[in-house]
Amino acid sequence: MALLEDLPNLDPALFRTPSLDSLGLPSSTKPAPKILLLYGSLR
Repeated sequence: MALLEDLPNLDPALFRTPSLDSLGLPSSTKPAPKILLLYGSLR
């Protein structure tokens, strides 16, 4: 992680990408798609 090289007080080994296995979720569980609709006038 190149961004963490500039911060000596942070240990890059402590940052890891979460996965379904690490969260304890069954592998067959897929999150439902989320759709956000924004509607408005820009007046």
